[in-house]
Amino acid sequence: EKLEIDEALDVFEEIACRGLKPNEITCNTLVQGLCEARMLNKVKEILDGCGGENGGFVPDTCTFNTLMNAHCSDGNLDGVFKIFQKMSELKVHPDSATYSMLIRSFCEKGNFEKAEGLFRELYEKEILLHDAGCTPLVASYNPMFRYLTQSGKTEMAEKVFKQLLKRGRQDASAFKTIMMGHCREGTVKAAFEILVLMLRRDFVPDFETYESLIEGLLEKDEPILAHETLEKMLKSSHLPRTSIFHRTLARLVNKGCAHESFSMLMLMLEKKIRHNLNIATDTVNVLFKAGM
Repeated sequence: EKLEIDEALDVFEEIACRGLKPNEITCNTLVQGLCEARMLNKVKEILDGCGGENGGFVPDTCTFNTLMNAHCSDGNLDGVFKIFQKMSELKVHPDSATYSMLIRSFCEKGNFEKAEGLFRELYEKEILLHDAGCTPLVASYNPMFRYLTQSGKTEMAEKVFKQLLKRGRQDASAFKTIMMGHCREGTVKAAFEILVLMLRRDFVPDFETYESLIEGLLEKDEPILAHETLEKMLKSSHLPRTSIFHRTLARLVNKGCAHESFSMLMLMLEKKIRHNLNIATDTVNVLFKAGM
């Protein structure tokens, strides 16, 4: 394999000596071969001679991504970032793969501050919405989603997540991460909207996600949305705890929501949920007052 790489380098150098300009396919194939052979210093030599006025080889996004991936595999974060800076020098536009590699690498090293800066840049430049370049993978951004939602920055995580959705990219764990983040921050209406998006894309939330959202909605005095969420939970084949039924019905009754209270009462009868005598009595009073 090394012999083949050496021969490829000889041909490449001969092309340059004759004043010819190798095309992108030739250059990228060579770079990929050098990276696979772990001859990264040789790649550096080639890139150091790029972008001059002599019309030499100017690498593209694919070239840099290949080299960055090799440095990521070696755990060389400094090398990865230097390549990113070289892209800027040569005015080569990074794509979603470029950013995902950088963000993932900084997250793995625990440098979330640097990763967050790149994450915001990714959003502001709308890199994920560009048609050109590779197809973004939602899973590669999950470490950043987890960090932001645990740091009280769920809104920022959701902005990037929705850009990914516009590209048609979906991931069940990302939906849950964003929803749980909103629940922790008390932005439960936003969490409910994410639930609706998740169900529209045929993902089924787990028991924990549903229960956290219902409890969050009840804490924020949103019993009607809690009731809707409970119904969706049942359709997803999850049976809430009896206390969740009681608390939801009690809040509906306290707000005088007669139709929703009646619906909840029928739902409990259908699912054979044991009634709380006091709440049941209050429910009947609300229904009578509403003429039902």
